[in-house]
Amino acid sequence: RSHFYHSIAGVRLAVVDKDNEMLIPYTRLFGKPENKVIQASVIQMDSSKVVLDREISGLGKEVQYNYLIIATGSKYPLPGHPQENDLADIKREYTTLRSSIKQANSVLMVGGGPVGIELAGEIRENYPDKKISIIHPFDSLLSEDFPDSFRKKADQLVKKNKIDVIYKDSIVNPPSSYYFPNAPVVTKEGKSVNVDLVILTYGNRPATEWISDDIKSANGYIKVRPTLQVDHPDYPHVFVAGDAADLKESKQAFRIPGYVTTVTKNLMSLIQNKKPSQVHKPQPQMMAMSFGTKQGTGYSGMLGGFHLGSWLVSTIKSKTLFVSQSYSTLNQKQK
Repeated sequence: RSHFYHSIAGVRLAVVDKDNEMLIPYTRLFGKPENKVIQASVIQMDSSKVVLDREISGLGKEVQYNYLIIATGSKYPLPGHPQENDLADIKREYTTLRSSIKQANSVLMVGGGPVGIELAGEIRENYPDKKISIIHPFDSLLSEDFPDSFRKKADQLVKKNKIDVIYKDSIVNPPSSYYFPNAPVVTKEGKSVNVDLVILTYGNRPATEWISDDIKSANGYIKVRPTLQVDHPDYPHVFVAGDAADLKESKQAFRIPGYVTTVTKNLMSLIQNKKPSQVHKPQPQMMAMSFGTKQGTGYSGMLGGFHLGSWLVSTIKSKTLFVSQSYSTLNQKQK
């Protein structure tokens, strides 16, 4: 991808044109010229090299390595992640989605997880009179990973903002990540729903299709040791950081610092001919969901578990969606 995509802001980009702010160039990531960002996709790997999908000047299509960190993450349908890689194409797909949402009088989100709830909030804030609905396979929003008390807070938030929810139901075989149905949508339970626009807000999967099956679990995620090394005798020098790892924890951005600490310490141990000893320690469940720029709800599993109120979530997340952190990481000045 030509630019870093601040994925936390994906739901806002679906409604408000902030493309230039949320798509950040990699040009200042490294301070030394010998370090570089290569715009290419890896299509194959073995224990000593990766194969790229295109020729790179000075490198060709194969890049040798002594150590490798896999951080390809997860794939989500638009608006969770862009489907394109070049800046102009990414802007084009979000412009088209924004136009579709604007022209629709009614919108149905398929999936009542964080993306569906946050997208509903962005649409409601910008289009107060639009009919908005969410269809969700459980009897309460979010997943069973969260306590019932927090899930009820999410239910209350969307209902307070006049979002209709269809519980314990789903859409079968949607044709694309968003579409204008030419007839009433029939749900899995046989309910007929009249809606102008349907948007998928579920369906993440690991971005590991280029990796051989012998180092992946049946679910497609990469098998790892507690040290985040690939759990295979041929790959002790390969680490996995982030969503691509087969770990029994939610795939969320707040976990990234923990992955980075574990991987970097163990990588330095290998370089120094020492045995990696830093073990990844899962953090308690946590969630801060924005709902437009002025509302939100959240939960922390620390200290026995407690809720985060709307004012706190809107202050720490909803207004800015943490975009300044990405600018700082990429050594760029925020636009």
